[in-house]
Amino acid sequence: MRALDPWYLIRTQSNKEGYVRDRLSHAIPEVFLPMLELPRSRARASLAATVVPLFPQYVFARLDLSQHYFGIRYMPGVLEFVSAGCDPLLVPDSIIDGVRSQCTDNVVRFRPKPFRNGERVRIVEGLFQDFDAVFDTYLSGMKRVAILIQAIEGRALRVVTDSAMIAKQ
Repeated sequence: MRALDPWYLIRTQSNKEGYVRDRLSHAIPEVFLPMLELPRSRARASLAATVVPLFPQYVFARLDLSQHYFGIRYMPGVLEFVSAGCDPLLVPDSIIDGVRSQCTDNVVRFRPKPFRNGERVRIVEGLFQDFDAVFDTYLSGMKRVAILIQAIEGRALRVVTDSAMIAKQ
């Protein structure tokens, strides 16, 4: 049984990623163009989400370089293979697998952050359960948050907690 061909990164002309992906898919067995769904703003809430390449001007391709190099290198829309000197760089499978693990149907979708700075929240569990607070900020992603609890003489006490411990009022 023959080992799988390695992955390479191909640089495309601006806004030609989809075109190159489509052309490559007819010539080689595996092409990967991860896309990013941009969050909708309130102004565009009724419009469909915008999907753009996650890595603009780049397409991943699994191929036998000795068979496909010249056909791909001079394909319309292709600028070059990403290289170190004269040799195209191999992309480790772990990188492709890592990106794919974040995708659904080759699209990365980021969950919108549920809380906004200054928003009133209620603590639903823990030491301060049933206290009202004001959301301050996210810490280290969306797992930990800082909230402000009203304290004595109008001062706020800043508390760091798990985001699962608060809810919108």
